[in-house]
Amino acid sequence: GYMQASWSGKVTIHANKPIRKVVFLHPRNGGSLQIDARPAGVLFINGLYRGWTPLWTLPLQAGTYQLKLLQPGQPPQHRLVRINKGQQHQIRFGKFQ
Repeated sequence: GYMQASWSGKVTIHANKPIRKVVFLHPRNGGSLQIDARPAGVLFINGLYRGWTPLWTLPLQAGTYQLKLLQPGQPPQHRLVRINKGQQHQIRFGKFQ
């Protein structure tokens, strides 16, 4: 299951214009992962494409995950991360000042 969530806000609808609202569902027994990379790269979690960095909130079930980051001109980077219930895990790839 997922944690209870609520949202309120105003949405304006116009004819012939699509609307996109992104909602992150947080697993009841999970945590979240934040990824940043310099330079930006493409992230895969357990072999599945998850998007370009930075990725600020990735809700995940508690468990162990294999991360792979592909950055232009760089060899692939791999990390193994364990997410625990209620944990917000932050990972950085590359050079940060």
